[in-house]
Amino acid sequence: MKILFTGASSFSGFWFARELASRGNTVVCSMTKNSLADYNGIRRERVEILAKESNVQLIFSAGTRSDNLAKLVSMEKFDVFCNHAFVAQNHKDSAYSLTRAIGIALEGLDTLMGKLRERGCCCCVHSGTYFELGESKRSDIGFFTPYALAKSMAWEFVRYWANRLEMKLGKFIMVNPFGPYEERGFTTYLAKEWLAGKTPVVQTPEHVRDNLPVTVMAKCYADFVKKVFTAGTLAEPLKTCPSGYVMKNADFAAFLSTKLMLGESIFDVAIATDDEPKCCVGENSMGYEMSHEEWFEYDRFLKAICR
Repeated sequence: MKILFTGASSFSGFWFARELASRGNTVVCSMTKNSLADYNGIRRERVEILAKESNVQLIFSAGTRSDNLAKLVSMEKFDVFCNHAFVAQNHKDSAYSLTRAIGIALEGLDTLMGKLRERGCCCCVHSGTYFELGESKRSDIGFFTPYALAKSMAWEFVRYWANRLEMKLGKFIMVNPFGPYEERGFTTYLAKEWLAGKTPVVQTPEHVRDNLPVTVMAKCYADFVKKVFTAGTLAEPLKTCPSGYVMKNADFAAFLSTKLMLGESIFDVAIATDDEPKCCVGENSMGYEMSHEEWFEYDRFLKAICR
């Protein structure tokens, strides 16, 4: 398959693009920044690694409405459009701008999908989150963050245009990924505190969450892209929501301490008031296990970034 992929510089997008390429697919990544030099920190490391991957092409200055991307899709035929890009920075913050996120995600997307379809692209795979309404097993409280609402709005937009353009559509619904090359998250917070000789605090110890190793999630993603591409005519979009380690946050912290070699891994708990659902988990078995080598690589990565 020849795949146009957005959002490849992100944590999950980086792993998804690599996994797709490792299976012999040609993965063309549209990058919004002008050059590699415009990326910083771990995100730059991810882009540098992608630039060296066989079967991966990075097209810079290629945002949704850019001339570079318009020229590319007018000259080349793609089999699959993987719409993974979205503004996720500070997504749990009450100040997260829904209108800005929607504007960035959707501006020019209908035109892009139309041009792809004209050149013969018949398939779109869109990335969602298990925090969206109706996309996971959860104790529902409605849209509890602007981010969850923004993701749902983006999905309805993509669904409308895919139907209008007669493109096969799949939705890959993500639980919480963790693993190497993540900027920050629950697992990186725990590791940094443990390696600094501090005691981390688990703010919502009783909340049940679904944490999936990003390497495993990437395998599930590549499987799903192939499934959507090879499917016949679809009356409704295909969906999948791979599930990983389902447990309370406090139990997951204890589980990590047995898997990672980070010294004495103890933690405190505190009951924080928040508006999140008490339980939110995926729908489908992950079908893969994180290997001993992958756990070792994750341990090595955490120690490197926490020095």
